Amino acid sequence: MSGKCELPQIDIAGMELPGMRRAVKGEAVLGQMLKRAASPGYRDWEALASSVGWCACPVQLTSTDVDGQASAAYSRCNNRRAAVCPSCSRLYGGDVFQLVHAGLFGGRHGIPETVASHPRVFATLTAPSFGKVHTTRMDGQCHHHAYAGRRRCEHKRPVWCDGRHGKTDPELGKPLCLHCYDHTGHALFSWCLPELWCRFAIRLRRLLARRLRDIGERPGTVKVTFVKIAEAQRRGLPHLHAVIRLDAAAKPGEPPSPPTTRLSALDLAELVKHAAADVSVTANDGTEKGRAVRFGEQTDAQHIEPDSPDSDGTTSRKVAGYLAKYVTKSTADFGISPVRIAPASIEHLEVSEHVNRILHALVSLSVLPGNEGMCDWLHTLGYRGHVATKSRGYSTTMTKLREQRAIWHTSQHNDDNTAPEEKAWAVRRIGHATIGDRVLALTKAAQQRENHQAARAALDSREDQGEL
Repeated sequence: MSGKCELPQIDIAGMELPGMRRAVKGEAVLGQMLKRAASPGYRDWEALASSVGWCACPVQLTSTDVDGQASAAYSRCNNRRAAVCPSCSRLYGGDVFQLVHAGLFGGRHGIPETVASHPRVFATLTAPSFGKVHTTRMDGQCHHHAYAGRRRCEHKRPVWCDGRHGKTDPELGKPLCLHCYDHTGHALFSWCLPELWCRFAIRLRRLLARRLRDIGERPGTVKVTFVKIAEAQRRGLPHLHAVIRLDAAAKPGEPPSPPTTRLSALDLAELVKHAAADVSVTANDGTEKGRAVRFGEQTDAQHIEPDSPDSDGTTSRKVAGYLAKYVTKSTADFGISPVRIAPASIEHLEVSEHVNRILHALVSLSVLPGNEGMCDWLHTLGYRGHVATKSRGYSTTMTKLREQRAIWHTSQHNDDNTAPEEKAWAVRRIGHATIGDRVLALTKAAQQRENHQAARAALDSREDQGEL
């Protein structure tokens, strides 16, 4: 069998690659791709690259046995950010879907099906407004003059926008007036959000205990469990999506069981709203009293309906899909590298003036007591929390999901069911040898995603038609 292959049709000129800031030189990359495709070892490289799902930045490993025989293997980079590695990002999103789905439906990963009957709420905790930004409302309008009037701010900028912004419009999220926008408050909210969530969770548990006492039930018999995802809004602010569930109190390690309570999902939703409105964090903004950081007024909590053909509201499957999508986003959409950046490099970043001012606000605030370390989080626009977190007992864990996948992967490549040979591996390289190899891997990964989406669409269509 020939070791050569036919190159896929790729538009090289001006190509932007995940994890790379600048466009690559098309001619040089094309030469690298041709060299790889024509090489005798192409099939070996293809087998290694495909074994990790065409990862964009694989860890290349090497091993030598006692006979001096060398072996090579690839390991995934496991980066959750789609802007860095589309393949690993898709896998991470799938794991999050499984984790959230198991906590909503049960029946898999050691979670009982009874969790579907627990009171459950889908909560969205947003940031307050720090100034008007370009947006897209339900009617497709931004800030139409019919509603906003034809007023101008103190800086002579219009406070209306009659435009209609598409989903990819770069103006989305930018302030109507940069001078009116409160970039200091913006930076402080991002910085304080992890602590604000912690206080929210504590307050919610206390409100739940009080409510249980009010209806004559023991507070210690019901507990709150959750899974939370942080998503970056177009204006550069994180907001939180969470599935919050009531379980019966249990010992660590025991599966969740239905709570014995008269409280419903609607009652839980009200408690969530009250807890979000009650909590605040005092941040150091350089003033004597500091600034109270709170959640915004658009905080929402909806009870999750059972999945059924007639459901058109917030269902378990929709929620799991939402959270899996949010978790793969990153600040790369704002022109910022996913790795840490130094304050001195801010002026060299190809970012909007809005993002530039957020970064400068973080640097200015970092010299104040209580704000130490802000400059370590410039690459996340000040957000220092985890993107995905869950309470103990909500569902399975990411570690267990990866272990199950590793066991399955080993079984697929081990026909005689014997234990795989253990070897000592050493890291040879991180990433592909050339940008051409990277382009080939990214193209193959994109083809796999398209094939999977087409197959999934065909399967859904057959289910809708009752063929399955």
